[in-house]
Amino acid sequence: MAFFLGLIIPLLGLRLAQARSAYPSLLPSNPFYFTKEGVRNLRRAFTFGSVSKADLELRIADERLAEIIRLVNIKSVDQGAVKDALESYLENLDLLRAHLTDSKAGVQGLDKLLDRLVTTVINHGLSFNELNYEKAGEAKAALIEILESGVDRVQSLEELRNRIKTIVFGYHDPLKELQALELLEPINDFLKEDLLISLAGNIQSNEIGFRSIENLPGNAWARLKIIDEARERVNDVVLRSQIAFLRQQLLDKLSASGLLNGIVVAEEINNIQKKLSNWNSNKGGRLLEQVKFSLAEAQKALAAGDYGVAFGHASLANAILNNFIFELSLTADNLLREVIFLKKDYDLLMGDKRSVLLERQILELSDLVKKDPFNDRVIRGIREVKLILDHARQ
Repeated sequence: MAFFLGLIIPLLGLRLAQARSAYPSLLPSNPFYFTKEGVRNLRRAFTFGSVSKADLELRIADERLAEIIRLVNIKSVDQGAVKDALESYLENLDLLRAHLTDSKAGVQGLDKLLDRLVTTVINHGLSFNELNYEKAGEAKAALIEILESGVDRVQSLEELRNRIKTIVFGYHDPLKELQALELLEPINDFLKEDLLISLAGNIQSNEIGFRSIENLPGNAWARLKIIDEARERVNDVVLRSQIAFLRQQLLDKLSASGLLNGIVVAEEINNIQKKLSNWNSNKGGRLLEQVKFSLAEAQKALAAGDYGVAFGHASLANAILNNFIFELSLTADNLLREVIFLKKDYDLLMGDKRSVLLERQILELSDLVKKDPFNDRVIRGIREVKLILDHARQ
């Protein structure tokens, strides 16, 4: 007991930020790790307000991830210690989720918290891609659930999308961008729109091809789905064919891997059917028929035990349906702001490469969206300009 007090008492006089960095080398495999946990619990006890509590849990999650990575890199460490550390990380996320749920939209400090949340979810998710543990997959899923709960508290989805873009594009690495996008696959399509168009651009410029991604760590099913979604975002026939060829190569590899089974495919089909059944609009007849046809083909292949073909049809149905719902959800204000953002991105990215033709296209889009915002040419034109600007960003 005296030894324990000798370790803890000096820490009580430190500021919480200093306490956070105490015992930087103390890992969960160390018998004295309980002292580090004691300091964390003290920090929790003296932190008040749901936003501050959530922010503290984000910081502790950073610490725990660093510990997990260090444990993995120490070959002599018992693997049970890594699994226990992952369990503690998941418990940490449970606390984070609870405090985030208690945080009310518009509360002071929430915007900065959400900035940190987006950074944590993406960076931690990418780190877990490198860990071959079942609990690492659970951690990634939990992170996305937390991000989705945070989406309900943002005052502007456009601001959150820009935060996500800033982080992902900040990697300056098409492969990391792809891994981040597959991690974010379950979230609101509005938040992924620019990332999907960028993915299409990276495929077009051969920054991403089968050889570069066939063995890339990540979720192979999510990878196929987001590549299908990227294809739905572009109109260029050649690019669509290029993306279709890549997705077929990935589908063939996935089919041969033995990772697909009837349960996975049936769940995917069921999720799309639920989404489709909740859609009551009388619009999009042709597109919805395509979705239904692809689902029917998926069910036939599933019944025949051809899981790869079944998943491919389901993925295509999901991409068509998601894009249709996304486009229908856009308001006139959304579209007008999209064009305004295009002009800002153009000014930022083009520099001395300014294009009279591209400027004219943006101007024409601005005029069209004011007169006839729901004209099919608006969203198509916006995406075409984004694809051009994405090449300038590269």
